[in-house]
Amino acid sequence: MITTERCSHGPKVRYPTRDEAETALLDCRIGAALRGNQRRREARTYRCHNCRGWHLSSSTY
Repeated sequence: MITTERCSHGPKVRYPTRDEAETALLDCRIGAALRGNQRRREARTYRCHNCRGWHLSSSTY
């Protein structure tokens, strides 16, 4: 089970490792595909320089 907290500089979920963020990204993609969800789609993970954790983003760049 992935333990998450919030970023100290915003409302985003903070993942402690890249692997955990990548797993969460995969879960989001699978869930969206199963539900046929066409709204926000998480596209990538990125390292946050503020909290030193990892976040998900719908931005492709």
